[in-house]
Amino acid sequence: MEQAAFLGGAMTLFSLLTVAVVVSDLCRRAGFPFAVGLLAAGGLLGGGLQFLGAIDQLQFVFSPELVFYVFLPTIIFESAYQLDFRQFRRVLPEVSLLATLGLGLSALVIALGLSTLLQLDWGAALIFGVLISATDPVSVLAIFKELRVPKRLSTIVEGESLINDATALVIFGVLISLYVDSTLTITPQTALGQAGALIAVIVLSLSVGAILGWLFSAAISRTGQRGVQLTLSLILAHLTFILAEGFLHMSGILATMAAGIIVGNVGVRRLHEQERQQFDGIWDFMGFVSNSLVFLLLGVRLAQIDLFGNWPILLVSIVITLFVARPISVLSVFGVSNRLRRPHHRTPLATQSIIIWGGLRGTLSAAAVLLIPDTYPFAEPLQIMTTGVIGASFFLNATTMKWLLKRLHITDFTLSERIQQLEAEILIDEAVVRQLDRMHQRKFIPTPVHQKLKVAYEQKEVDAVLRLSEIQEKLSRRGTREIEKILSYHALGIEGQTYRQLFDRYEISEQRYLVLVESILRQRERLERDELPQERQSKAKFAPVIPQSCQWAPTTLWGIPHRWWVARRDRLIRERLQHYRARKIASNDVIEEFSELLANQNFHIEAKIIQKIINRYRKWNRNAERKLQGIRGAFADVAHQAEIQMAEHSCLQKEIRIEEDFYRKGLISARVHRDRQTDIAQRVRRNLRR
Repeated sequence: MEQAAFLGGAMTLFSLLTVAVVVSDLCRRAGFPFAVGLLAAGGLLGGGLQFLGAIDQLQFVFSPELVFYVFLPTIIFESAYQLDFRQFRRVLPEVSLLATLGLGLSALVIALGLSTLLQLDWGAALIFGVLISATDPVSVLAIFKELRVPKRLSTIVEGESLINDATALVIFGVLISLYVDSTLTITPQTALGQAGALIAVIVLSLSVGAILGWLFSAAISRTGQRGVQLTLSLILAHLTFILAEGFLHMSGILATMAAGIIVGNVGVRRLHEQERQQFDGIWDFMGFVSNSLVFLLLGVRLAQIDLFGNWPILLVSIVITLFVARPISVLSVFGVSNRLRRPHHRTPLATQSIIIWGGLRGTLSAAAVLLIPDTYPFAEPLQIMTTGVIGASFFLNATTMKWLLKRLHITDFTLSERIQQLEAEILIDEAVVRQLDRMHQRKFIPTPVHQKLKVAYEQKEVDAVLRLSEIQEKLSRRGTREIEKILSYHALGIEGQTYRQLFDRYEISEQRYLVLVESILRQRERLERDELPQERQSKAKFAPVIPQSCQWAPTTLWGIPHRWWVARRDRLIRERLQHYRARKIASNDVIEEFSELLANQNFHIEAKIIQKIINRYRKWNRNAERKLQGIRGAFADVAHQAEIQMAEHSCLQKEIRIEEDFYRKGLISARVHRDRQTDIAQRVRRNLRR
């Protein structure tokens, strides 16, 4: 019997995943939100299972423990892993207010409304207000990616979801102890103690997640085995949640969020391109599986609700939650945050409207309501209201989000983006025309085909040039500031790509790479604030002087202090050499790329702006070369050995690329390919240990 039950459960699980795959394909073809499609499919599935009397088959999958300790950590970690922490830090005031003040206002408004209109017990109304105020924007974020929504908006929506999940769950636990378990009595002293305990939980949870994230990131970066790296990330997500939530009685969500942010923003940067792509792929897969199962099972639960018998409480809870509490909380929060922000950092009303409408409810609300004991008198009404609000938020908000985004012009290209789009179209059309000419010359395509396609692409290029000229004519009346910003972005992109290539070839260390990338991100932030490089007012920065000798480290005591000092000094020399060499190479790449743009007569951009950026990078190139010469002169032996090592790394990476090309072309067998890979990998490791 146990084996039969296990096999039945396994078949049910894989059947649900099959349904998710089919729904995903149908939604993609129809342009319909995937999560909404899953809810609808789950509703149909639940109705069919109820009719057949087989609804109990899903109980093992939808158990509170499985949802809470397996699905939820995966979803939280995947969202945190994808979060851009630098952008998140910039919107942290808004996100923090939404997850604290906003959640509190929303919960109170919902509780007041339900207790007044439905005469629901105040404790039950407050519990519902807290658990239903946690947002789950999975479907909305998918629409944001599809429609090119500004990064700041998507980061606010995603960041609010991550943090208010944690705050909602902590407050939910306090309310359960107060109103359901009756293990807590609120007095002025206990209220103060609970507030202090809440702050302590938040700080300790973030600390636990950060420590585990750093430790696992270091372990992931030090192992070259891809399967081990992915397994470590999977262990981290669930171990952090279980340790914090189950053993330390902290917030598993906050701890997992901190661990995911560190792995996604620091740990993964240490990996090379192919390894990062694999990480992205595995966590996309994990997020797909967890979200698919949760939303399918929510749909099944929705089908079990007696909509006609419970329509009053469903209608009141939906209206109060989505159309009263959410607008009040969001508008109040941004009323406060906008007063604290400078004018160019304030959130406009159109963006606030999207945040209001994007406050979907989902995974956490469903998991939290299942944790309420069935013996609680109001457990069933809370489950009915929660499932109804979740379903309504998806079927109402998610399906109309595209229309609202377009109506409010959130997805419209900025002037800079329109210029970038037209410039890219011109360059692409020119490249395609050249390719068509080469194909025709080699007689790969006949003359009629060549002429037809060439005329079509040339006409596209002419149209793009005309549209670009119109935009630039408008810009010329206002100055060339926008064009300079676009080209500065482009130059920073070239720099960043060069640093990545140097890191992938082991020519710069992880620490140097992170420092250089941080510099790129700072410059991009200034451009986003409409601050051009020449307008930045900053003091000159001087690197600390590296001493030639050490007076305090004696050569006695087996020479340990002295050897430690020499090793540290040599590492500083290598790091500084790598830094200025990377700056020199990157500035060279920018100069070459922009010189080609300047020579391209068909590229309609002000030549003086291109020349201005070239001159800026020439100045930086000369400065980097001067610093390099200074290091080579002061520390000739160490610099010489370091440059030999960097050159050897570059040669080894070239060997790898040539060998891969030979294997793809069939010039060497699989056995030779594996032998060559092993040999090169050993040489790379030996070179890194030197």
